[in-house]
Amino acid sequence: MHEDSDERKLRKKGQTEMKHRILSLYLNPWIKKVSTVESELLFVDGFAGPGRYPDGSRGSPLIAMDMADKMLSGTYGIDERLNSFDCIFVEYNPENFDKLQKSVREKEKKIDDRINPKCIPGKFEKWATAFIDNHRYKSPPPSLIFIDPFGYGNIPFELISDLYQLRDQSLELLITFMAGKMAQWMGDPSHQKAITAALGTNEWQNLVTPDLGKDERAEQFSSFYQHQLKHEADAKFTMPFEMVEETKRQVCYYLIHVTNHWQGLKVMKETMFNAGAEDEFAYLGPDHTGYEEEQMSFAEFGETDDFEKRIADFADDLYSRYKGEEIVFQNLLEQTLDKNVFKITHYRDALRILENDGKLEVGHRPHMENGNKSRGYGRDDILKFVNMSLESFI
Repeated sequence: MHEDSDERKLRKKGQTEMKHRILSLYLNPWIKKVSTVESELLFVDGFAGPGRYPDGSRGSPLIAMDMADKMLSGTYGIDERLNSFDCIFVEYNPENFDKLQKSVREKEKKIDDRINPKCIPGKFEKWATAFIDNHRYKSPPPSLIFIDPFGYGNIPFELISDLYQLRDQSLELLITFMAGKMAQWMGDPSHQKAITAALGTNEWQNLVTPDLGKDERAEQFSSFYQHQLKHEADAKFTMPFEMVEETKRQVCYYLIHVTNHWQGLKVMKETMFNAGAEDEFAYLGPDHTGYEEEQMSFAEFGETDDFEKRIADFADDLYSRYKGEEIVFQNLLEQTLDKNVFKITHYRDALRILENDGKLEVGHRPHMENGNKSRGYGRDDILKFVNMSLESFI
């Protein structure tokens, strides 16, 4: 196995480009939205690396600093709202850390002085434990914490859970979850212990069975991890983006976003959708079934050739789930938005299909902030899924 500072390990791959694209695209709306609530923000990169790749391209620390600088200098209102954008970059490998410090110092000279980077040598687990201890009785600032390890063995689930629960809102995680490696090594007793620590329980051994294919096992690991985040760490929403290793065409890992705010989910989902629309190597597989029984099927991110059929199938899924029920559109979004790959505009396309088929009636509520007067589907409007079965007419 290569050392963390080995250029063969650090060489930038297609999945990394996609991962950094998602991070960069999400930082913009995250800063814009959260700065309306608080003026001091925090970005943490728990596995920062050397700052730059061997080919000279930026790593995640420099991407974050550049995005904050771009917004402070060019986005209306941010300059007045944002007092500080603190960055913590944690790196364990000494050689990488020296390179990181150099890269960050060079970048710091060129950016807004409200961006405050700090490089910390050592393991992410040590930093996270200290951070949790320091904020048990005082919430940290709104934070986006990027956890991007090469492996999975040293990040116990309990640590992730304690870290996430430091704030009820405005603390979000973006986790590289190495499901592919788990699927590959799950039969090795020495790896089983590490997998159990990462998932917080050994229940996975009853769910992820050797008879499944490798990609299916990886998917089950990802789904179970998200189940744990919701049920044990009190996360409200999770959204996974599957990364496929280009040469082997196998699942490498999942980039999982964790948030308690549906707006954060909405924006990240749109980010992932737009990022996945042009890249064949990064998507959620079309056969995704999910861990929870009520989870609707995932399909490929992006507007593929069969997208109209996928929207029609999505309409059928919604109708099957809510037939005979009434629900506020906002509540429907909060129940389902992290269980498929469709954006809100696609929801409205699906609802239009159902309304045209007589399967949906809309109660408009113009007196509500997000209610429509007579047409369309406002988030405060009531959706009535008409029961079209013969039994309902008897």
